[in-house]
Amino acid sequence: MSDLTPHDPVLVSLPAKKSFHMGLVVFPLALVGLLAAGWSAFWYHQVNKFETRIDELIEREASLGKKWICADRKIGGFPFRVELTCGSTSLALKDLKLTAGIGAVRVVAQAYDPALIIIEADGPMVIANEADEQWTVKWELARSSVRLDLGNIKDLPERSSLEIKTISIFASKNPNASTTIESVDVQARRNPEKFVTERAFDMAFTMTNLVDLTLKELSKTNDPLSLSYDLTITRNPEPSKKPLPELMELWRSQGGLLTLRQFIINRGPFNVAMSGELGLDAQHRPDFRFDTKVKGLNELLKASGQKLDILNLLGGKRAASGEMNFNLRTMSGQAFIGPLPLGKMPPLY
Repeated sequence: MSDLTPHDPVLVSLPAKKSFHMGLVVFPLALVGLLAAGWSAFWYHQVNKFETRIDELIEREASLGKKWICADRKIGGFPFRVELTCGSTSLALKDLKLTAGIGAVRVVAQAYDPALIIIEADGPMVIANEADEQWTVKWELARSSVRLDLGNIKDLPERSSLEIKTISIFASKNPNASTTIESVDVQARRNPEKFVTERAFDMAFTMTNLVDLTLKELSKTNDPLSLSYDLTITRNPEPSKKPLPELMELWRSQGGLLTLRQFIINRGPFNVAMSGELGLDAQHRPDFRFDTKVKGLNELLKASGQKLDILNLLGGKRAASGEMNFNLRTMSGQAFIGPLPLGKMPPLY
């Protein structure tokens, strides 16, 4: 028979140890369950806010004459993302009288960073006008990112970008692409120094290796064309359904200015580089000055079968070799290329 009594320390401590070990298991599980429930509630809350923002953006676009329709709409992405998928998407542009049908579109935001939205679209896109003419656009990749101003969802985004790779454009009933482009890249943002005081936006655009059948026939050369620019526009009005002339007058009256830091066109040996400023004068005419450098114009004229006499008229061996530096400018509504008058600039509205 054992000598242990009911009051022995060993017997008393056994239930306490068992409870302690059970606590080590139950407490973490309860904590995980509580966190999972809390995160689920947070995710569903973010989903509701995400859908509300998307609906507000669609409403804003409709007020500007751009009607978006998201067919077969689905929401997913749990636990860390919020993802809206449109099985197919259509766009109607009221002012241009154009419609466009697009494949599936995915709009994604991280649950912990709802202001940043990533958008991907599947091709092709079919564009049609009222005359029932159609153009089909295909691509390998079409992706955009947008950082919204959550304090004013209907204003322009804080920054945005668009990237499209390997683009082919087909005209109506033509099985062969009339235009191909290697890539298009667009970047826009609120200027960090001037947005608050001047509503200034920066924009950069790059298009590489465009090949167009019409351009090829005109220039008689197969060289692809690349284009890029980098600019800042001040006094940008908020998105509005006001007519374009009224928006342009608002921009002019507030001292709006387009500063072109760089504009470049490259096509084979031909190169154009420009920089300068553009505004509107009191008579609503373009008011600008652009410093311009051109190289390889002689080669472009030769390829297209044009005579080179015009280069000799511009003066000097440098011009005859196709290389020129000059400014394009206006003065009191008169346009000039260097010292040579080009004609009067008409009012834009």
